[in-house]
Amino acid sequence: GSRGRGVGVLTVVAVILNSAPGVSLGVPFPVYARASFGYEGAKIAALTRGIVGVMWLSFQLWLSADAFVSGFARAAPGIRDWA
Repeated sequence: GSRGRGVGVLTVVAVILNSAPGVSLGVPFPVYARASFGYEGAKIAALTRGIVGVMWLSFQLWLSADAFVSGFARAAPGIRDWA
């Protein structure tokens, strides 16, 4: 529904904002995070990046599972009743 799309859009925006400095400066994320936040602050930045990664993986799995069920439902129309 619309909640899933909202989470997906939020995740895409977070991924883009999180990856922009590494792409523009050509440095890996841990190096950039230590330069910006210090050694201890980089741990928090890495944690937030991990959370974004989990959100992105969840969004991709949701889309792929829905696509799989939709494709399988073409071959076996009664499969939608199981899900």
